[in-house]
Amino acid sequence: MFIEMEEFDPGAAKHGNFITYYKFHSLKERVDLLPIHLLLSDSRDVTSFLDIGCNTGDLTEAVYKEISLYKNCYALALDLDNSLIERAIEKNHICNISYKCVNVAEESELINALNDHLELNNKRYFDIVFLFSVTMWIHLNYGDIGLMAFFQTISKYAKVLVVEPQPWKCYKSAVRRLKRAKKEPFMYFNSIKMRESVEEDLDLFLREACSFEKIYESPRTNWGRKISIYKQSRLL
Repeated sequence: MFIEMEEFDPGAAKHGNFITYYKFHSLKERVDLLPIHLLLSDSRDVTSFLDIGCNTGDLTEAVYKEISLYKNCYALALDLDNSLIERAIEKNHICNISYKCVNVAEESELINALNDHLELNNKRYFDIVFLFSVTMWIHLNYGDIGLMAFFQTISKYAKVLVVEPQPWKCYKSAVRRLKRAKKEPFMYFNSIKMRESVEEDLDLFLREACSFEKIYESPRTNWGRKISIYKQSRLL
């Protein structure tokens, strides 16, 4: 699936596919927020991870380099923008990272991509799944039902889930930017029910509907986000 990059107005990207994404916050700041001891508590020598919404792969590679200091590692990185994926592939020099263009909100497309990668590596699930600043875009474009369906699918593939959800003020800002750019509005903005308390609502859904146990929550960052880490016991 091809989604055109926002070359002339990167702040109004309807799917979060900003061409200037990594200029917003430094990679080091984001990686430093991750408690590696929690992510790598498993005793196995090899760790697999999935990065959803990878953009051009800069953060994927930074996380890979951090994890590989402690364990052998391989990764699958997904984005729905083919142009971003092409850029990631062009500059990627790490053979253990695979990039693929996938719309993760389309269940069959996501499942096929995950199963293909896991079968190739003789795995049933990913040790870690990262979702950095992704949840709002799925929510705005696919509604409450689409977001919940996505997480129910991911819960079957993630032993550890790392989520950086956007707070409600980010939703309102995204809507304003799209309106200023005179672009088609988000279809589900007015109908979604998880609104002002979206971070808390999502946390409750992950724990009660997806069988995740919350094991960590970071302080709110300089850019107003929290990183939460969940563990999935049913994959043991």
